[in-house]
Amino acid sequence: DPSALLVLVLFAVLGALTGVAAAGFIRGLHLAEDLFDRIRFRYLRHMLGMLMVGVLMYLLLRTLGQYYVDGVGYATVQAVLAGQISTFWLLGLLAVCKALATSISLGSGSSGGIFSPSLFMGATLGGGFAALLNAAGLPIQLSVPAFAMVGMGAMVGGGTGAVMTAVTMIFEMTLDYSIVMPMIVAVAMSIGARRVLSRETIYTMKRS
Repeated sequence: DPSALLVLVLFAVLGALTGVAAAGFIRGLHLAEDLFDRIRFRYLRHMLGMLMVGVLMYLLLRTLGQYYVDGVGYATVQAVLAGQISTFWLLGLLAVCKALATSISLGSGSSGGIFSPSLFMGATLGGGFAALLNAAGLPIQLSVPAFAMVGMGAMVGGGTGAVMTAVTMIFEMTLDYSIVMPMIVAVAMSIGARRVLSRETIYTMKRS
């Protein structure tokens, strides 16, 4: 089926783009850590970081009506997977804002992880990619939720280097057999693209 092959190729392209985003997130996070480390006083460092995140959230609230990037962001992820958020520019903006908020938060000394932010960024990037192609008039109507799910796995896999973990965890979260093959292809492409740009994962770069 030519249309099914085209969609699989698009999943591979999404994986490569997500790998580029993962490399950017890795470098951005550690750049933020290095910049905040220049501030000698830890409390001042943390206060400044939280002020920056607060301003970002306030701007999102005033312009879009919601904070979006607060907490782990599962509400936004669920909205994307349910098809409630399907505007490509909004999804792209949220991916950038989440990467910025996470980098500033962790860089300034907040306690937190990167798994949930990776899911958020992957969902918004994947959904935004499909929404953009749909808006461009692609002859095949792409499923924004399906691309969002695959984007989640590709972002986690690309950022952490944990291939099977990314594929298995996203499948367990969705229980959707139809995304297994696209997920494997996208995660492989994501890790390949990230390795070209950054040999380190998000867990190893600070030690190198």
